[in-house]
Amino acid sequence: MAREDIIDKRPQEARPPAVLQVIPSLVSGGVERGTVEVAAALVAAGWTAYVASSGGPMERELARAGATHIQLPLASKNPLTIRRNAAALAELIRRHKIDIVHARSRAPAWSAWRAARKTGRRFVTTFHNAYDDKAPLKHWYNSVMARGERVIAISDFVAAHAASVYGVGPDRLRTIPRGVDMKLFDASRVNGDRVAGLAAK
Repeated sequence: MAREDIIDKRPQEARPPAVLQVIPSLVSGGVERGTVEVAAALVAAGWTAYVASSGGPMERELARAGATHIQLPLASKNPLTIRRNAAALAELIRRHKIDIVHARSRAPAWSAWRAARKTGRRFVTTFHNAYDDKAPLKHWYNSVMARGERVIAISDFVAAHAASVYGVGPDRLRTIPRGVDMKLFDASRVNGDRVAGLAAK
């Protein structure tokens, strides 16, 4: 996301911009990997990166990247927990002077959206999937991902889904394809013994 793509509503202070990413957990998966990579890129660019989640093994990678993890029960879909999380996030946003709130999953996105509205901060979302929305209630639940001032899609297919099903216009929709670190995921480094050992486990 380009710095000029998001213009803060408030007067700028002499400090690096701060971004809070909000996800359910930091266990494993594409959402989690993308969150850690974006946090590392933000820190490398001189920004301040925070991630709120229920935690997990990938917290260590966040710490190594120079980002800060904040633990909240954001994996819960309980409406009361979502409401409590919204209040907690609003307090964190004020305390850490967050400029941009970036939600990457639906349940925590409801909390993040409420908190961003309450504090007047910019709200960004990422569509990581073409969500099933056959029932009206499910469509409404998914619609929070279309409420970002910028809505990021991880592929052209997902972008088309966000546009056609949720009405996200080209003024807000951005496609940023997911990448893979080929140094980390190098097939030539995976030998037969390693495959056999992993299969045995």
